[in-house]
Amino acid sequence: MGFAISAEYATGGTLLSELLPKKQRGTILACLNAMWTGHFEENQKTEIKELFSKNYRTRTAFAGLFWGLHVLPYFGMMTFAPVVFASLNLEDEFLSTLISNIFQLFGAVVGVLIMDKIPRRMFVIYSFVILAISIGMLVIIPNPASFVV
Repeated sequence: MGFAISAEYATGGTLLSELLPKKQRGTILACLNAMWTGHFEENQKTEIKELFSKNYRTRTAFAGLFWGLHVLPYFGMMTFAPVVFASLNLEDEFLSTLISNIFQLFGAVVGVLIMDKIPRRMFVIYSFVILAISIGMLVIIPNPASFVV
């Protein structure tokens, strides 16, 4: 089940981008990501063995790798979120979860607004660069200030 949801998460946007009108594509694809954040799931009936057939093996590997590189850092950071929030004197679990979700929603809204203004490849590259710099700062700076976190 987890692999199927992961595959849908990674390939859903690609499939939609083939079908959507060019003018609306970026906005709708950004909304798709926001919907996933809001626990949106769509049931797609596909044989698992088809994903690993000769025709789709490379695509499945690429989508899985891209998904992993995109999502696993998020899961890793959220695993340590209680420790990070405690270091910022946010002991209240509800408040820290609320703050985290507000930042996720803000990021999704910004993504929707700028998606059609820059090329998608640049959007993805800049997103990864920003994340790499952010995580790099947390790794390099021994005791980062609250604003860095």
